[in-house]
Amino acid sequence: CTGQNKNNAMIQYLLWRTLTDRHTDITLSFLVVGHTKFAPDWCFGLFKRLYKRSKVSSLKGIAEVVNNSADCNVAQLVSREDGSTIVPTYDWSTFFAPHFKKLPGIKKIHHFRMSSSHPGIVFTKEHSDSPEVQVNLFKKEPWSPDAIELPDIVPPRGLSAEREWYMFDFIRPFVADEDKDVTCPRPTVPKPGRSTPAPEVASLPKRRRVCRKK
Repeated sequence: CTGQNKNNAMIQYLLWRTLTDRHTDITLSFLVVGHTKFAPDWCFGLFKRLYKRSKVSSLKGIAEVVNNSADCNVAQLVSREDGSTIVPTYDWSTFFAPHFKKLPGIKKIHHFRMSSSHPGIVFTKEHSDSPEVQVNLFKKEPWSPDAIELPDIVPPRGLSAEREWYMFDFIRPFVADEDKDVTCPRPTVPKPGRSTPAPEVASLPKRRRVCRKK
């Protein structure tokens, strides 16, 4: 999905890495549409094959399925059920907004290059054999960021009271006993006045049996 991977925040982040001397040169390339089947997709397919045969009720269970699915898969949780964070999320978009502008036509570009010798410049190519185009992403004047300055951390929002009680009332019965108090514990907040109704499950129409003469 280009909206998830090929976005301005990523391009600006890579520029920032060259501006803070974390990298000298960076090249980022995307496969053309229709040719995106490669090793990560294969490894993810191995995970899905085991996942659909496994009963999973917690993040720990997901990690175990990932690690057991193939040697190429290694799980890395970014947070825990108790709300604690392992890998923090930074507000990069807000951090870059005063300094960088958006790259026009980003979705049709397949090749990007940044270099510490050309601060703020993105070298782009629509295809591998296309001419390279230079785009200056600085808004007004060159920016020399402090290498140790980072954006604000975005804390996890957690679940609303309605969602916590929904999980406890309707999801908990389907969770493995050892994970009930981990995934769907009894909420510590008061129950809202109007409880969230259980989702309706659409029933499939009954098929009429037809007797065929031999």
